[in-house]
Amino acid sequence: MTSFITCPGCKHKLTLPESYVGQVVTCPQCALDFEAQKEATLALDVDPRPVIAPPKPANPLPSLPEPPLQSAYAPISNPTARAAPVPSIYCIECGVKFAKTEDSCPACGLSVHDMLEERLPERRRPRWRVLPPMSNMLAVVGAVLIPLALMFFVSGPLVHELVGLHKRWIGAVAFVIGCIAGGVTVFAFLVCSIMWLYQAWRLVARGDEDFSPGLKIGLLFVPVFNLYWMFIVIPGLSTAIQDELRYLAPARTHNTGWVPGLIACIFMLIPYFQPVAVCMFIAWMLMANNALQRLIRYHERLREEAEPDRTNVQSE
Repeated sequence: MTSFITCPGCKHKLTLPESYVGQVVTCPQCALDFEAQKEATLALDVDPRPVIAPPKPANPLPSLPEPPLQSAYAPISNPTARAAPVPSIYCIECGVKFAKTEDSCPACGLSVHDMLEERLPERRRPRWRVLPPMSNMLAVVGAVLIPLALMFFVSGPLVHELVGLHKRWIGAVAFVIGCIAGGVTVFAFLVCSIMWLYQAWRLVARGDEDFSPGLKIGLLFVPVFNLYWMFIVIPGLSTAIQDELRYLAPARTHNTGWVPGLIACIFMLIPYFQPVAVCMFIAWMLMANNALQRLIRYHERLREEAEPDRTNVQSE
């Protein structure tokens, strides 16, 4: 028979067998050696009333069998439950709705894998495409025409002032010729810039844009509206070129002149800052033209890599 004692050191409750009474024991909690003696325990209060058992029901209910245990990974079989609906998708070619579990569209035969690749173009392998022709010299010619026009505008009045009064007609003729030559040069610069903008937008367009390249350039001639639209055409072209270059060469850093283009548009709205805007526009055009030439080289390289594969497939 065992009893309970308390360690005098740590007050830990211990069990004391009868054979250990009066001996020196060691507390396992605090390692204190003390003489084990029985402690006086208070008698428990006992209820003298007898315990009455609850009455049994007259018609006991039959015990139902307990349901089998289900694991967290085993589905509960319920024959009355409805089957989950199969998700459906629409074909991006013909618009027919069919179950997503199918491998291809039942109407046009387009595979579901190709549909997902079309919806997620960033997961596709970069594909080369046939780019429309673009003249590389338009931007260079436009950059040369502006200093030439400035020279014509300055030389005419300068000759007019240097010629004496006895040859005044020579100064007048030089003034008129300088103004006409400067105006023609500025007009040529505008023509080269418009042609270059159209070819650049046609180069980066994929055919699914809201505005065609011709419409984008044509809206620049709408009065008042062109003050807003130039922010879409000029910095927007840099953004489109940068997206195309990141798609083809994501590991490289590409500079397409977005900041100079934005500054040119802002300075064009400020009075007396139009000459600065023209200079920034020329700098933007040269930077964007360089990025477009890099884009053309990327597509040519991809075409050269894809042509041997195509030749091997045809020979097989």
